[in-house]
Amino acid sequence: MKYCDSHSILLFLLQWSFCLSVFLFSFFLGYLFSTFQLRRRLTGVSTNTFEDLTSSGKVSSDYYTHEEMLQFKKPKKKKSLRKKDKLDINALEAEAVSSGLGVGDLGSRKNVRRQAIKEEQERLEAKMRSNAYQSAYAKAEEASKLLRQEQTLNVKTDEDETPAFVDDDEDLRKSLEKQED
Repeated sequence: MKYCDSHSILLFLLQWSFCLSVFLFSFFLGYLFSTFQLRRRLTGVSTNTFEDLTSSGKVSSDYYTHEEMLQFKKPKKKKSLRKKDKLDINALEAEAVSSGLGVGDLGSRKNVRRQAIKEEQERLEAKMRSNAYQSAYAKAEEASKLLRQEQTLNVKTDEDETPAFVDDDEDLRKSLEKQED
């Protein structure tokens, strides 16, 4: 336990001593730099080193001439405009009329004449459906009548041909005669 405690204290002291040394080193460098600048000012040496651009000497190579600047610019592309075909409205209308488009549709939903034509068509369709239903119903009635007639005729012919209880009557008479004896 004591080793752990002393070990952690030692690490803590080492870290703080490192931080303190870094701080002192940076402080010392800052102090040296400021004293250096003070000495230069006192001696009269300028700390700013600017070039005099108005002098007749050659301009520094850091600047580009106009010709050099043009080399960096991208050339402008020529825009090609597509010419749109102008549509002739009169020709389009004439073509639509000749092909039959738009003859029945006048564009109004509330047109009285168009509504009357539509209602008349609906009435005719309803009448045709009603007639078809009535004819089918009449055919079904006829077919059922014919079936009923055929069934009644078949029943009558069956009764006339052979009596179903003849054998039974004879058996009954024989048994009655035996009992009387």
